[in-house]
Amino acid sequence: MQNILFLLLESIFTGTVVLVACIVSTVVFKIKLQLIDLKTLIIAVNWVFLFGAILFLVNIFIRAFNAYYAGGEYEQYVFLNGLGIDDVFILTALWLLTHGIIPQLLWFKKFRRSVFISSAMVGIWAVHYFIEPIIAAHQSWRMFYPISLPDVLFKAAVYTIILSATYLLVVKRIRHKGSVPG
Repeated sequence: MQNILFLLLESIFTGTVVLVACIVSTVVFKIKLQLIDLKTLIIAVNWVFLFGAILFLVNIFIRAFNAYYAGGEYEQYVFLNGLGIDDVFILTALWLLTHGIIPQLLWFKKFRRSVFISSAMVGIWAVHYFIEPIIAAHQSWRMFYPISLPDVLFKAAVYTIILSATYLLVVKRIRHKGSVPG
C-alpha cells in the first residue's frame, strides 16, 4: 500500500508542477484552447492538487502510526530519520508546509478557481527543490537516484488518468448545475 500511495503522490505532485506551468503560460500569453475550457481545467487541477495534499498527510499519518506501534526502536528511528528530525528540521518543515498544509487553502472556493494560487505553490516547490539538494549535499547518507524515462512516462500516465477523470467529473457537474463549480 505504501508503494501505491507513493506512486500516486509522486504522479500528482510532478504532474501538477508541469501542468500549472503550462496553464500559467496559456493565461499569460492569452492562448485560446479549442477543446478544453481553461477555467474547468484550473478547477480540475486544483482538485487533484488538493487530493494529493490530503493523500500526503494521510501517508505521513500512516507512517507515524506504523512507526509508533511497531514496537521496535529501528522503525521509530527510520521514521524520524526520514522526516529529517535528527538532521534538518527546516527542510522537514518546508516539506510539510509545501506538500501538506499550504495546499489546504484550496478548500476555499476563491482559491480553487485561481491559477495564481497554484502557481505560487509551485513556485514554493521550486525554491524547495533548489534548497533540498544543497542541504542534502552536506549529508553523506542521502542519495539521489537518477530518473528513468519509463518511470516518468508511467507517472505521467497515472496523472493523466487522474486529471482526466477529475476534469470529466467537473464538466459533468457544470452541465448538471449550469454553473462553474468551485
